[in-house]
This record gives sequence, structure tokens and C-alpha cells, in this order.
Amino acid sequence: TGEPTMTPMCAVAGSFADLTADFLADSGATKVIINNGGDIALRLGPGGKVNLGVADRVGGKANYRLRITAGQKIGGVATSGLGGRSFTLGTADAVVVFAGTAAVADACATHIANTTAIESPAVTRQKARELDPATDIPELFVTTSIGRLSPEEIQRALDQGEARARCLMNQGVIKAAAIFVKGQCRLCPADLPLERLD
Repeated sequence: TGEPTMTPMCAVAGSFADLTADFLADSGATKVIINNGGDIALRLGPGGKVNLGVADRVGGKANYRLRITAGQKIGGVATSGLGGRSFTLGTADAVVVFAGTAAVADACATHIANTTAIESPAVTRQKARELDPATDIPELFVTTSIGRLSPEEIQRALDQGEARARCLMNQGVIKAAAIFVKGQCRLCPADLPLERLD
């Protein structure tokens, strides 16, 4: 990600999903989907495709769908945001990243979600070590709750997340990202064919 505050823990779930997917693909499987608590590794053989559900908040029901084909070379999808298994510094309900591997998607979803941090009276933060003495980010202030954000605050959070996602896309680190904050969505690239489910 190029972010010095990130630790190896930000890619653990994605890394294990990749290891499992690689083992199965190396053993002859032509279509592999490993879901490690929302961090997904994909290994699609020639002509392979999969419809992937996307939720606009961590732990929520899939309310979007994206068709992924082998030619897109997406090997990993991960989601990060408030309410996930690990801490976040940001205000995103969900950041979904599509990348070449699940480990990269995992780390970059965490990183982009962190960049949605804004200063607002509606955002409550606490030092990570006060919530978990064993955390790998003890001195960082993590988001514990988010109240009502103004439209301007929502747009600022989305702008910050989109800027980082675009930077990572331009560097070839990720393929795409979807950023969700308080019911608003920002897609990178803007024409990402994310289909809303009724």
C-alpha cells in the first residue's frame, strides 16, 4: 500500500485465502472461490466467471453484484470498514477492493478505509490499546462510532477514499474499488459495472 502505519496483520485473512486458493488451483481445480470471512480469493481458469455479491456495509447483506471474468485477472476481493473484524481509522461503512490477490485486496481495503477519516463531532475515537491491549496499532486512534454526518462530511470522506483508491489504481496495485459512506457510494473507476440488487 505504501502506507508506513500498515502492519502485516492487515493482510492475514487475505493471505490465507490466497494460500488455500493457490493450493487448490495447483491441484487441478479450474474454478476456486475461497471466502475467509469476507476476504475472498478467486482462481478462475480460461473462460471462467463468477457473480460476486457486494455489501454497502461491513457485515451487511449483499445489495450489489459484480460479474468477474478470468480475463480481468482479479484474484482477490476484500472489504474493510467500521464494524469489521479489525479496527478502522476511517468513517467508511465499507470499502471493497478488487486486486490481483486477496492479500493485496485485504491490505488496500484497510488502507483506503482508513483514509476516509474525517474530523467531526459525530465521529468518536479511542486509542486502540484501550480496546485491545494486544493490538498491533496501540497508539492509533480508531473509530468506535459514527453519528449523523453532514452531506459535506460524507463527500469529504468519499473524496479522500477515492483519491487514495485512484492513486493505488494508477500504480497498478489494485484493479478497482467501491467506497460506501452513509448510503453514498463512490466507484473507482467510475464505470465499474456494479449492479444494484432489488
